[in-house]
Amino acid sequence: MSDREELDQRYQDECDRWPGRKVEIINGRIVVRESATFDHAKVIYWLLLQLIPSMTEREWLPVWDLKLFLGVQKDRYKPDHVVKPRNCAAADVPLYLVIDAFKNQVRLLSRPSETGYAHETLVKLGDPLDLPAPWNLTIDTGKLIEE
Repeated sequence: MSDREELDQRYQDECDRWPGRKVEIINGRIVVRESATFDHAKVIYWLLLQLIPSMTEREWLPVWDLKLFLGVQKDRYKPDHVVKPRNCAAADVPLYLVIDAFKNQVRLLSRPSETGYAHETLVKLGDPLDLPAPWNLTIDTGKLIEE
């Protein structure tokens, strides 16, 4: 069995062992976390409501046309701030967005390269955030959270 096949088998075993949990492979390691909360889902929902008109106009399909990676942060989970952005940049994902309720901020990374993102924009959660190309639109981050 190859290393990849062994990792895939271990991943499947962990998924079976931890039903209802989020199981991921990050840089060759299996990570088991709590599943997303209802609050997490609401943040994604409110963001999608702002993005869908632009996606529809451009005929982008979120499954096939990855123009933005979204992480919703509720703790100090390092992969969403370090590992995943590096991997997304290497895969040439134009934008990496982290909505971080723990720090009360939104972090946007842009200009991907093989070694990471070259530009970072931080705004307070609740402030507007300009998404650069390929989006070219402003997100109202105040609509992503409940006061």
